[in-house]
Amino acid sequence: MFKDDSNLLYFTFLKPILKEVTQMNLKFQSLNADITKVYGELKQLMMSIAKRIIKPSFLRDDEFPFVLSLLDIDRVSNALNNKLSLLPLDAIDFGFAFSELAEKKTVTSHALQVVKERCGSFLFTLCQELVKRLPQNTQVI
Repeated sequence: MFKDDSNLLYFTFLKPILKEVTQMNLKFQSLNADITKVYGELKQLMMSIAKRIIKPSFLRDDEFPFVLSLLDIDRVSNALNNKLSLLPLDAIDFGFAFSELAEKKTVTSHALQVVKERCGSFLFTLCQELVKRLPQNTQVI
């Protein structure tokens, strides 16, 4: 398992993403967190993941990146439910370190394709789960 460079690709892909998700989780566990700020940061995390897998024409650049709005949540949710809005596998942003490692051709092209499919699926599912965690009563927040 340690000699399989496919696993190294997975870990290279996951490390920065899981770091961000873990930091976000810790902010929500804080006893004295500013809920408006934390939800704004959750929205920013959702948008950064969404921009990796969704075509730019389905997402608009937000004037207020830290302001949570129902429009942004709906836009990402609708894009995730529309197969035409998703980037092709080779256009997904798996991260710089992943791309550098993949270019070294230490795995077969078939193995790289499998890794990309699984990583793309992870990003898609993560984005769906982030959308679920954003509240629908954004005006109150």
